[in-house]
Amino acid sequence: MDNALRLTDSIRAGCIYGSISRDVKLPHVATRDVGAAAANLLLDRSWIGQKDVPVLGPEEHSYTDISRIISEETRYRCGYQQVPFDEWKARLIGVGWPEPFAAAYIVMLKAKDEGMDNVAPRSTAIIGPTSFRQWVREALSPIL
Repeated sequence: MDNALRLTDSIRAGCIYGSISRDVKLPHVATRDVGAAAANLLLDRSWIGQKDVPVLGPEEHSYTDISRIISEETRYRCGYQQVPFDEWKARLIGVGWPEPFAAAYIVMLKAKDEGMDNVAPRSTAIIGPTSFRQWVREALSPIL
């Protein structure tokens, strides 16, 4: 969720841009929920070993959903504009990203678009309590 803080100028201008398909649902989570989960695991003396511990938000949202929620919860009306991956890479390079870094970032975005973030089962994940709507009210709206 907190990555949306980088989008304030775009939100004010009325459009969020990205390469992920507009209707792909992703498990957005607030950083405060990740921090709380990590702190609880560190304090849990019965937890030993190493393993991946997914932390997910209470619901999954597409960028269509996200732009709608932002529009409903702020005074800014914004939509989502999907940008082809090659064009997005060119934009990144155009603002100074090194080509290898831009290429790697695009590989990550393509993986997210293909469901990389949806492999962790919700049944075994830690589910953070902060909804995207709540996060917009408490974290994004004051900045906008």
